[in-house]
Amino acid sequence: MYDITEFFVFAEGDTSQIWAYNGEKKLAAGILRAVDSDNAVVGLTNNHGEVFYDFELFYLLDDAGYSIRYFNLYTEGVPQECDLVITYNPNSDLTVQDGASDSSETDALNAFLSQPGKAYLVFLENGTPALPNLEAFLNEWGVETMYSKQGEHSHRYMVQDSTQSLTSDGYTIYGEVAEEGRAAELISGLSRGTVFKNATALRAANGFASNGDGSYTKENRTMYSLFTAGDKAVSWANGKPVDDSPATLFALTEQSNGEGNSSYVGVCASADVLSEEFLQSAVHGNSDTMMRVFESLGKKNTPRGLTIKPFGSTEISSVTTVQMWSWTVALALIPAVTVTVVAWVILAKRRRG
Repeated sequence: MYDITEFFVFAEGDTSQIWAYNGEKKLAAGILRAVDSDNAVVGLTNNHGEVFYDFELFYLLDDAGYSIRYFNLYTEGVPQECDLVITYNPNSDLTVQDGASDSSETDALNAFLSQPGKAYLVFLENGTPALPNLEAFLNEWGVETMYSKQGEHSHRYMVQDSTQSLTSDGYTIYGEVAEEGRAAELISGLSRGTVFKNATALRAANGFASNGDGSYTKENRTMYSLFTAGDKAVSWANGKPVDDSPATLFALTEQSNGEGNSSYVGVCASADVLSEEFLQSAVHGNSDTMMRVFESLGKKNTPRGLTIKPFGSTEISSVTTVQMWSWTVALALIPAVTVTVVAWVILAKRRRG
């Protein structure tokens, strides 16, 4: 059952200022949930300092047809009913079985992922602290998070692309969607750009061999680069440029469990990809991208392609810095050139006369 306020979008959470209609998506989500028989459950880990900046992630999951529950991975393990587990913007590490801990959260995740159809998504950013156990786990699944080591200190990469940025600092960028191979199949059908803000860099982990199409394989696991930064992107660390090779922004690793069954681990390099700023946008494709990811993980009947309908907006929110400068130059030159041409024509006529 929906509350009437869920059919509208409000300015900065102020329910007295309605600025867009969201009823089409909510009604579609409700109908799809009613006819969907899989009763999918998503579990959100809550014992690693996860930071939820706003509620858009919960609305997104509800629209996708998931029932949501929170759990403590250390004390509970992964609840059996979960189809998907999400760790969003963690600030403390997973445990492993060693002298300091009798419980291994990484073992619990691997046991969960040994079952067909299960999936684990992690959302990081360039400000996420070093998490060695989580990163070692992700390495085993083919995804390396990038650092620059300077002495005893490690600095996480920060991806900047001044040519594909929506902001002057170059850190709010459009990702380039995969165009070939299995990665393109997994993320197909998108018509709008996906924005990655404050992103860190991902790479294929050592030991995963390139297949030549943006995917990398080791034994029964294959990592796909769903989104990458552009060719002009540069990764920075500790105030210095450290890498100009295109970074992966969203990676998805598929594990073959035999008999045509798979499980998945996905890593997104930007936590802000799920922020209200982009999920509520009528021009960015972040919401549709996540719905497509959920479908790739096995979720059926997700409402894609239905955006909010602003009642009136003068905001320009999809222009990159390069486009802005191109338009600025064009708007500055066109009048000047026009005036010059007209002046020459008039001068030529007077001389002839």
